[in-house]
Amino acid sequence: PEAFIADGEIIFGSRGVVMETKAFTETTNDILKAKGFMVATVIDADNSVMFNKAVTYNSTDEVYRVPGSHYYYPATGTVSFYGVYPETQAITVASGVATLSYSQNADTDLVGVAVKNAAKKSTAVLMDFAHLLSQVTVQCKGGDANVDFKVTSIKIKNAEGGTYAYADDSWTRSTTLKEYVYLNSTTTPTAVATSAMTSVGSAMSFVPGDIDLIIA
Repeated sequence: PEAFIADGEIIFGSRGVVMETKAFTETTNDILKAKGFMVATVIDADNSVMFNKAVTYNSTDEVYRVPGSHYYYPATGTVSFYGVYPETQAITVASGVATLSYSQNADTDLVGVAVKNAAKKSTAVLMDFAHLLSQVTVQCKGGDANVDFKVTSIKIKNAEGGTYAYADDSWTRSTTLKEYVYLNSTTTPTAVATSAMTSVGSAMSFVPGDIDLIIA
């Protein structure tokens, strides 16, 4: 079938993550096409929410939209869009202010985007995502060539979730501190060289802020 997009319909496009600054995993456009992403749409004139739902990719029109629905720009004024991936992550909007609450998961990438005060247009709103979390990698080096160094345990303390504010791209960390066991392997410890840094495990992602790293 031919692609058809009605005049004034709100549709989205994306190039995936275009700002590789913080986290370890690139959320590609192919991932977004397969999974979709969450979008909260706010009418700026009165701060009302038009929709707060996951959008999916339509291969016929080659755009993202709420499945089974069509939404349109208001006759006058602008609209702001707030997006997040994973598509299961909820966005909260109160009096026009968009935030999201995140529970710490070191194995999950979290990306977001804000397109504010967008006027009516006939083309897709480009949702270029950026990483919202910080990357943590662990590398070790032995200090004595005559000693075998092995890592059996890595713990991250003071890891926590928090609330992200789209308005100023900032985090408010939760007051509930957690301990994340990143590596616990006494049977197959990681050997550490003395000649160069050795990477232990893969990268992790956390809400930006101070954490404590315990290596044994």
